[in-house]
Amino acid sequence: MSKMIERDEHMVSSTVLEAVDLYQKDPVQTALEEEKGLPKLNAMLQELEGVLEGKMELGEREREKRLEEVQDIIENEKVKKLREDYHRTETKIDELKKERKESPLLEKKEKLEGSIESKKSEKSEIERKIEKKEDELEEVSVQIDEKSEEVREKVDSALDVQVEDL
Repeated sequence: MSKMIERDEHMVSSTVLEAVDLYQKDPVQTALEEEKGLPKLNAMLQELEGVLEGKMELGEREREKRLEEVQDIIENEKVKKLREDYHRTETKIDELKKERKESPLLEKKEKLEGSIESKKSEKSEIERKIEKKEDELEEVSVQIDEKSEEVREKVDSALDVQVEDL
């Protein structure tokens, strides 16, 4: 049987003291990690119930109110239900993540994003080519103007006639 430890004229088992320490440090994590049935929590709550019924210095209404709260936690297994809800929710989240990962829509989205990037790259290449052709066109236009002026000057000097625009 577990060793009993005396605290302020009240005997408390080492299991209860351990539970108090664990639940005080991190109650949620402790409840999630504790064995099925939450034996440490139940031992602690039963001990608290005994103290509330016995020696704790509270007014009668306050003692009854606290005692009802502890009994409600024990009888309705609130912590156990919260823990089960947590695990169900965790499982549901994992299922949704898996479903999202395996979804054909995700694959389709990735393909579309790849296609968009490809089209953007093609567009940039076409814009670069257009810019190059515009530069070439500008050069040809300048060359045409220069040749046109050269021809005009040669015709003027050869025929001694002034030629307007060709």
